[in-house]
Amino acid sequence: MEGATSGRASPGNAGFQPANMGSAASDRASPGSAGFQPANMGSAASDRASHTEARRDVAPPKAHCLGVHLEGPFFNPKMAGAQNPAYLRDPDADLVLRLNAICPVRIVSLAPELPGAEECIRELAAAGIVVSGGHTEADYAAFERARTAGMRHLTHFCNAMLPAHHLRPTMVNGGLIADDVLVEIICDGVHLSDAMIRLVAKAKGPDGVMLVTDAMRAAAQPDGFYDLGGMRVRVERGRATLADVPYDPNGVVSNVAGSVALFPDCFRRWVRLCGFPLHEAIKAAGWNQLRSLGIADRGDIAPGQVADLVLVDADLDPHLAFVSGRGEKFGISIPIRPMLPMCECCQFPISPSLEIGTGHWQNYHIGNIIYTLMKPGPFPPNLENWAASPDPPGARLA
Repeated sequence: MEGATSGRASPGNAGFQPANMGSAASDRASPGSAGFQPANMGSAASDRASHTEARRDVAPPKAHCLGVHLEGPFFNPKMAGAQNPAYLRDPDADLVLRLNAICPVRIVSLAPELPGAEECIRELAAAGIVVSGGHTEADYAAFERARTAGMRHLTHFCNAMLPAHHLRPTMVNGGLIADDVLVEIICDGVHLSDAMIRLVAKAKGPDGVMLVTDAMRAAAQPDGFYDLGGMRVRVERGRATLADVPYDPNGVVSNVAGSVALFPDCFRRWVRLCGFPLHEAIKAAGWNQLRSLGIADRGDIAPGQVADLVLVDADLDPHLAFVSGRGEKFGISIPIRPMLPMCECCQFPISPSLEIGTGHWQNYHIGNIIYTLMKPGPFPPNLENWAASPDPPGARLA
């Protein structure tokens, strides 16, 4: 699963056309994600409803749209970052619930120190919507009040937040301490240093971290100028910055404007730095996100689970993405069941390579994973044979 992405079709950004949502879903599947969660930035009221409505109709074989992340407009203007300050406002649960009636809103990011934030958190949590702290000047006391009210996520951890301090603790201190709060991190080499990624991994463990790309429309596109929520962005050498905001080395909030990273690149950096064995590190690539959102029908290789799988090689490069049992590669539609042999000891499907997620096979067939990584063979083999198989694909594993 890929979280908090604006996507190449730029949903949530100025210039986005709702008809482009399908191409955004296809883009997410091609670089190795079976599911994604688009983020609505702070925008004009007339745009928020149309952007939210565009999420409803994305269907396989495109990547699953797993609901909306309302990333704005409830942010502290002093910590706006690449959010357009013209659209920022105080938290409003009624607005969220109106958008939720159009398309499921899974996450709402907000600054918990703003007026009305704690009541908004309680209302949204009661409605089953995850509340995440972000773009905030919250200190540790404000973090704790928000956590008591029901906040259980932190958006783009460390970015657009007051930094950790040994005498004046902040939300970053709180996020490192609280076991019941999960943190999103952007492992693109721009948003966090390698040392900070290691610290987050050590403090939160494999169950407390969620990888996100925060990718905007320039992901995998040439260097140049792009638009982000009505603001000009310069992309140069893998870094997206606000073109009209100079870099301030002493500022708390930088001029970084989202990322241009693809999910596999972020995942490889995480695996290299976190210090966890692969079967634990991989939880941050989807398992933690799905469970935190209350999505229980995918992420495991088990009967009844949605057959969303990504197969990667020994270098963690994705080769095939399966969405509801259908894979797309080189224009060939590939059934999933003939591809996954059954384990002799338990009759669960096992892969010739690695499945990004977690569950039965990874927990109980780790020896197979290690063997595959140490002795990788040609991949993918016999593609045409899979496509020609008469066994029909199923939307769920059987």
